[in-house]
Amino acid sequence: MKILKNIVTFVFISLLTANFASSEQLYKPYPVVDYKTDIELMRTLIPEDFTAQSKVVWSRNLETPLSVEITAKNPEKHIVFDYVSPKTYTVIPKIADSKILSSDMDILTNIHIKNDQNAVDVMKTIIKETSPSAENIKLISEKTFSKDVLDYMLNLFYQKTQSYYKNNLKMNENISNISITKQFFTPYYCTFSYKENGNEYMQTFVTAVAGFDYGISVTKPVKEKRNGKIIENYGIFSYKAPKYEYENYKNEFLTFTANTMFNRKTPDTLERVKIQRLIELAPTFSPKKKKEIPSNLFVKYYSGGKADYAEYYAAQIPQLNDVRWIIMTDNKFEKFDYRTLFDIWRQKIYTTSTTAFYNRKTKQFSFENSENKKFPWVQLKKAVDIEHNLRYDSGF
Repeated sequence: MKILKNIVTFVFISLLTANFASSEQLYKPYPVVDYKTDIELMRTLIPEDFTAQSKVVWSRNLETPLSVEITAKNPEKHIVFDYVSPKTYTVIPKIADSKILSSDMDILTNIHIKNDQNAVDVMKTIIKETSPSAENIKLISEKTFSKDVLDYMLNLFYQKTQSYYKNNLKMNENISNISITKQFFTPYYCTFSYKENGNEYMQTFVTAVAGFDYGISVTKPVKEKRNGKIIENYGIFSYKAPKYEYENYKNEFLTFTANTMFNRKTPDTLERVKIQRLIELAPTFSPKKKKEIPSNLFVKYYSGGKADYAEYYAAQIPQLNDVRWIIMTDNKFEKFDYRTLFDIWRQKIYTTSTTAFYNRKTKQFSFENSENKKFPWVQLKKAVDIEHNLRYDSGF
C-alpha cells in the first residue's frame, strides 16, 4: 500500500512539474531570408507556439527599394503580430500632366505616389484590409509623448530634409528650384477596438511618420510649378487579439517588436544601392550604360559573411528609421548579447525580464527567472547600452 501511495505521489508531482514546465513561454528566432539574393535581411523573435511567414519586395522606388513584411500568428487563439518595414511615398494633389499618373511612380522624385491619408486613417485601413468584416472601429487609447522628445525627433528630420532631400532632388536636371516647408514628426502607440463576426477584438499599432511640403519648379517638358508632400513611415508593428486574450499576449508582442531588427549590413548596403541609383539619374550618366535592378545592386554591394546585429545606437534612444524606442518609453527592457558560431554575430536580445537563457540544442530562448536551467541552457550576459562607432567590418 505504501508503494502504491508513493507511485501516486510521484505521478502527481510529475504532472504538476509538467504543467509548470509547459506554462513557461519559450521563444524562437525567425530570420527573414530573401529568396532572390539568398541573404538574411533581418530577424525577429516569436513565441514558440506561433508560426511566421515573410514577404520581400524589391522595387525601383528610390527611397525604399526594399520592403519587408512579417506575419506571426497563433491561429488557435486568433492572435496575429505584423510588421511592415519603413516606406517613403509622395503625395501629389494636383497634376496637369496625365502621363505622371500612368504609373504609381513619380518620374520627378522617383518615389511611389500614394493617396494622402493621416496615420490614424492608415491604421483603420489596415484593420479593414486584414479584417474585412470589422465593424464599429474605435480608437480607445493613444500614448502621448513629451514635447522634448517630439522636438528632438523633429530636429533630426529637419536636418535630413534640408540636406538629403534637397541634394537628391537637385540631381534631376528638369528641376530648377526646390522649397521645403512644414516639416512634421508624429509617433503613434495606440489601440483600437472593433467587432468581427460577433467577437470583440483589440488591435495595437506602433509606428511613426514624418513629412514635409515641397514646391518644385519644373523646366521640361513645359515650365510649371508643382506642390506636393513627401512622407516617411518608419515601419508599422501591429498586434491583433480577442479582447479576452489581449493582456495575455501583450508582453509577447512587445518582445516581438523590440527584437525585430535588420541585419546591420542591410541598411548599409541599401544606402550604397540608393547612391548608385542617384548616379544613374544624374544628367551626366550615359544612357548607354545598363541600369541594374536594386536586388542585383544589393548582391553586388553586400559585404558577405555572417549576419551582424551590432547597434550604432541602443533601441531605447529615439532615432529616425527605428520605432522600437516607442514601446520602451513606458516598458523597461534589458538587453543581452547573443551570438552563434556559424549563424549570426552580435545579436541583441531585448526582454522585459531581468534574465535571458538560450538553449544551444533547441535554439530557444527563455526569460524565466530560474536557477535550475542546466546545459544546453546557457545564461546570456547583459549587453552594453551603446556600441559607439561599432561597425560590422571592424571585428573580422
